[in-house]
Amino acid sequence: MKKATPLSTLFAALLTSAVLTGSAWAGTLPAASPAAPSPQQTVLAEVGRTFHGEVLQNQAAVLAEMSGKPLDVVQNELAHRPLVQLIRNYELNPRNVATRFQARMIETVMKGLQDRRVSKAEAEAMYTALQQAQAQSPYGLLLKLI
Repeated sequence: MKKATPLSTLFAALLTSAVLTGSAWAGTLPAASPAAPSPQQTVLAEVGRTFHGEVLQNQAAVLAEMSGKPLDVVQNELAHRPLVQLIRNYELNPRNVATRFQARMIETVMKGLQDRRVSKAEAEAMYTALQQAQAQSPYGLLLKLI
């Protein structure tokens, strides 16, 4: 009987794995499970889903206000360029942009609470997550809600 080479051993292991996991193709390895998101990431994702339109409006409004450019021009540029690129192009301080954006998002969440789009517990969790994201990096909050 022919001695197994390392390559044929590897192929046999892949085939066995595919058969045991029910993979449609013998060369497919089972996918690694993704890391679970942190509680903060989960809450920020919920902010982004619940207030998606407001997130985009607030980003454009802050950039327009701080750059002196018309809102419609900024909205058009945001549709075609990354937010970070616009902050750099407009020569704005990322920390200042994020601070103003954070204030607008907190107002948005509080308005959402008044309008009953979110519960008091959800609003409190969102407020805490917004505060923590801002503390982590200058772009933290801006990029996590996109």
